[in-house]
Amino acid sequence: MGIIILIPEEEVLNDQSQAEVLADFRQAWHEAMTGQTIPVTQLWEGLENDCDRLEEKRNSLYFASS
Repeated sequence: MGIIILIPEEEVLNDQSQAEVLADFRQAWHEAMTGQTIPVTQLWEGLENDCDRLEEKRNSLYFASS
């Protein structure tokens, strides 16, 4: 099993206290250790679907304004 840890932008870290960051990490670690995970393939499917919808919307706006 692989674990992916997303690291937020520096600005986000500046807005959160160290305690909040630690609490978020502990929650994420607990979820990973207890199998409360989402397969990476499922994550990519969601991202691809979102990108497809955004491209369709962009194209419809572009052609509507032409």
